[in-house]
Amino acid sequence: MQVVVDSLLINYSMVGKGKKTVLMLHGWGDDSSTFRLLAQRLAHEYAVISIDLPGFGKSQAPAEVWGLGNYAHCVAEVIKKLKLNVCFWFPLGRKKT
Repeated sequence: MQVVVDSLLINYSMVGKGKKTVLMLHGWGDDSSTFRLLAQRLAHEYAVISIDLPGFGKSQAPAEVWGLGNYAHCVAEVIKKLKLNVCFWFPLGRKKT
């Protein structure tokens, strides 16, 4: 599936139909496919959305170099366009202390 944000086609996938939504954001140099197995496991309880950030996966690349603020704006716009009210996130790769 795709949504348009600031004239860019942003690719996303959605699995599950739970009342709560989990939004998965990949790291630098990655894409949403990294979450495929986890998304399938969570789909029993949640609606799981994974997006390809601009320039990654199947999303269009911006014409110029983007900074963190541009990506944050893009994610906020995707959330608005998909009418997501409450999202959960999982900090992955975090070091236990």
